[in-house]
Amino acid sequence: MAMYGNPLVATKFWAPEDKRANWTSDYLRATFAKRLGFADDHLGDGPYIIGNRFTAADISVGYTIGMAAFAADIEPPPKLQAYHDRLKARPAYQRAASRST
Repeated sequence: MAMYGNPLVATKFWAPEDKRANWTSDYLRATFAKRLGFADDHLGDGPYIIGNRFTAADISVGYTIGMAAFAADIEPPPKLQAYHDRLKARPAYQRAASRST
């Protein structure tokens, strides 16, 4: 999913102002939102992507959800947002986030 966000980060921060809004960025933003919707639709009832265990999949998907808001100004669907909030509430996430500032 993140592959749609990476060019949006570049566009948002490095493209000349007059080139930030274009067909490609609109397409990427829409595709990114669609992929987030797919993840939201398939998120199970457990706290993590693979049930009750935190895995590398959660790191990947959590990163992508954060990128959606940061780079593409996309608000995740409610279930996916609740999932992301659970990830951000983990003590390890809190420790890492406090070191990044």
